[in-house]
Amino acid sequence: MSTRHGEISADSRSAGRPRGQKMQPKAGRMTEHRPKISEVHILWITGGLGCDGDSVSITAASQPSIEDVVLGAIPGLPKVHLHNAVLSYTVGDEFMAPFHQAARGELSDFVLVMEGSVPNERISGDG
Repeated sequence: MSTRHGEISADSRSAGRPRGQKMQPKAGRMTEHRPKISEVHILWITGGLGCDGDSVSITAASQPSIEDVVLGAIPGLPKVHLHNAVLSYTVGDEFMAPFHQAARGELSDFVLVMEGSVPNERISGDG
């Protein structure tokens, strides 16, 4: 039985339909739903006491890949805007604009990612 993607042509499933006609699903797949929010901004700060290893490591991810996430290839995810200094094409004021919008309360749906350790002088001791 040879089929193309999305076709069902098994004889037992085609009773009453002309040969080769596609079987139409009654409803979309469970994963094909609209997300509760249409867009989300990921504000990624790499200014902690550490390296950019986490930023670099997401480029090697494959389940899903960062490209799949930001290009909208995963059903059910909102549109993702990734703002990461290591991976961004923008610089300066253009790069900082969404961070400033979030600080002013103008960016409603965002996730803040802090990469690296956060220094705290109150618990640092003598070292």
